[in-house]
Order: sequence, then structure tokens, then C-alpha cells
Amino acid sequence: HVGRDRRIADQLRAIDELLVGSANALPKAEVEFRLANSRGWGSGELDDAERACTSAHALFEQAMDPASALLAENELAWMHGLRGDYAGMEAAATRVAQAADDASERFASLQAWHAVGFAAFVRGRFGRAEAALERSNTIARQEGKVYRLTVGLTISACNLAAQGRLEEALPRIEAAKIGDPGW
Repeated sequence: HVGRDRRIADQLRAIDELLVGSANALPKAEVEFRLANSRGWGSGELDDAERACTSAHALFEQAMDPASALLAENELAWMHGLRGDYAGMEAAATRVAQAADDASERFASLQAWHAVGFAAFVRGRFGRAEAALERSNTIARQEGKVYRLTVGLTISACNLAAQGRLEEALPRIEAAKIGDPGW
């Protein structure tokens, strides 16, 4: 994976260089966002990923794309988690979730509440995790986001299992399997 991820990052950097000086901020923002994702999740270059994501956020704002700016902020929250700072991740994702709810940006809300739930689960804040994941899973169901619902149900099941609530956890796994043929 690392070799492939580095090739993708190199290709994105090449596209990024072609966009230097472009008056249109949106394509550059999209490349920066994908570069941040590739560096953070793929090659683990977290400092570079955070710089690219911060740049993407500013460019999305410049391009007047508030939904994408919220997604970039949420990706920055995940960067906290990738560094092992789950308290920082939960706090940052909560801010994004509330802003997304206020702006009626449902996909950003779905993503942010999922991040809140994951971070809370890792921290052993099970009630907070359950509430956040339920919010995210409800939106995923309503919007037909099969992958996000599958992951959300799975993390929700893990959250319940960690509390010893297996009889509640197992049906969530079964629901994920039934709802996602690619399980």
C-alpha cells in the first residue's frame, strides 16, 4: 500500500503544481483535500496532511463551498485521532457536527457525528459514542449511504460489546451485513 499511496500523492502533487496561479480555488481545494487524505491515511505523513487539509479548508472557503470546508475541518479532526489525540478529535469533530447541523449540511453532519462517535468510543465514553453514532447512522439510513451506515453500525456494535451488551451488539452486525452486500 505504501508504494501505491506515494505514487498517488506524487500524482496529486503534479496536478497541484499545474493549478498554481489558477484563479479558480475549487479545483486546487479538491486536490489539496485528496492530497491530505492520501498523506494522512495512506503514507502517514501527518504534518504534510495537516498542512494540505488546512490549505484545502481555506480554499474551500475562498471558493464559497461551505459543505466542503466542513468536510475539510472534519478531516482535520481525524488527524487528531491519527496522532492518538482522541480527546482533541472528539472536541474538533463536535464543533464540525454542530456547525454542519446549524448549516443543514447533512453529509458533513453525518461524517462529523461519526467521527465524534468513534473518538468517544475509543475514549470509553460509551453513552456519548452511542448518541453520536445513532445521529450519524440515522442520517446515513435516510440518505442511502450504505458504506457509512455499515461502518457506523459496526462501530456502534463494538461500542455496545465493550460495555458487555452483546445481545444488543450482534443485531447491529447482522443489520450491517444485510444492508451491505459488500460486507
